[in-house]
Amino acid sequence: MNLVIKIIKSILVKALYHRQFKDFLEEIDSQFSDLLLHNKVRWLSRGNVLQRFALCLSEIKTFLNEKSIDHPELEEDKWLQKFNFMVDTTMKLNELNLKLQGKGNPDYALLEEVVSFEKKLLLFKNLKQYSDETNATIDKSYFSIALKNMKDGFAERFEQFKTNKSTLAFIVNPLNTNTNEINIEPFGIDAGSLQMQLLDLKTKDLWSGKFTELESKLEELEVQKCMHKL
Repeated sequence: MNLVIKIIKSILVKALYHRQFKDFLEEIDSQFSDLLLHNKVRWLSRGNVLQRFALCLSEIKTFLNEKSIDHPELEEDKWLQKFNFMVDTTMKLNELNLKLQGKGNPDYALLEEVVSFEKKLLLFKNLKQYSDETNATIDKSYFSIALKNMKDGFAERFEQFKTNKSTLAFIVNPLNTNTNEINIEPFGIDAGSLQMQLLDLKTKDLWSGKFTELESKLEELEVQKCMHKL
């Protein structure tokens, strides 16, 4: 990431270079008109910066060569493998981050997104794509350590959420909840009172029907949200 930021700054900070680079992109009919600069305040910008750099890498190398600015790493297969891996993982983290910031999502739904992402990390173990992109052998040790650190980081950060998974699921689907498996202490709710209310909810058709209807509407809204993204 440091090298990427260094190169981007070397182009964008100097007004002459910046103007010439933009003119160069326009001249070759590039799909982009400029590079992006990482904003430390906005973590999400990191993924966008890396992705734009990757998509403009050929143009960047050509421009740097014309200016006699030498960065041999840009031609090294090992560096390119690690860079492409960083682009992919950072963009996936961006997607997860945006989902976790969504309004109106219950905690249980957010936990499901995290668990789903952790399982997707296993797909990154298939490193053949990075070998195909560079025609070089894979540094399996580097990628294994990177994936392990990421997985361990998620496990530590979301450990408490996973411990309270049954409690979070209760909010989403109280009709199928076993009150003995949930921890209601943080909510200041009396256990006996909760059990009585759940019995009312489960045994009285009026309330169970209303909840089932509400659940169906929420599922429909979620489907519409997914279709809108497509």
